[in-house]
Amino acid sequence: MSNGWGSPNSGPAWTVVGGSASDFSVGSGYGTQLLATVDVSRRVSIPAVHPDFDMYCDVSTSATATGDSLYAAPTARMLDSDNMYMARVAFTVTNTATVVLRKLVAGVGTDLGTYTVPGYTHTAGAFIRLRFQATGSALRVKAWPATQAEPDVWHIAATDTSITAANSFGTRSIRVTGNTNGATAAIRYANFIVVNPQTVTATRSVNGIVKAQTAGTGVRLATPCIVPL
Repeated sequence: MSNGWGSPNSGPAWTVVGGSASDFSVGSGYGTQLLATVDVSRRVSIPAVHPDFDMYCDVSTSATATGDSLYAAPTARMLDSDNMYMARVAFTVTNTATVVLRKLVAGVGTDLGTYTVPGYTHTAGAFIRLRFQATGSALRVKAWPATQAEPDVWHIAATDTSITAANSFGTRSIRVTGNTNGATAAIRYANFIVVNPQTVTATRSVNGIVKAQTAGTGVRLATPCIVPL
């Protein structure tokens, strides 16, 4: 499809922001954000139900970077263009992939940790897989080639309390002044999955007491499953 990203497998439709509608499309198994102009971020978002999260996302480019890096990032707790956390990958002119755990607060960016994927040489269309997680103020990121197994360790870990509301999940792409790829350069996203927290339908009042259940409130099983360790 063109002029947007439509709807994911579950949840409401993606909201697209930045550039023009024609910069967003879906096909061939991935979503594309065309970077037709420099210094203008392209973003998609979907509401989050809880500030804690655990997500996976594959990122790639349509071409290798020239002049300056191409930037791709899954985002979380994203309020607007100026306030969010992101696990940003810089696909550099030397074809490395450098991951930065980064926050934007009131438009001011701060790096909370950096990791360069070892031994990796980027080629157009090859995906890097990211896992991005937060529990309260603890944020973690790991990154590896999507064709390989997930590493056991987190590559970046930081503590930050700047953004605590759930806001939205999404992605953010940009190429900056100095990049010479031109208007056909694009970022590709695939396998965007939020594995936790999951949303469920809860049946209440098993004991005859009816109470309201608000989004984000913790729930427990009336009859939990107990298994040996």
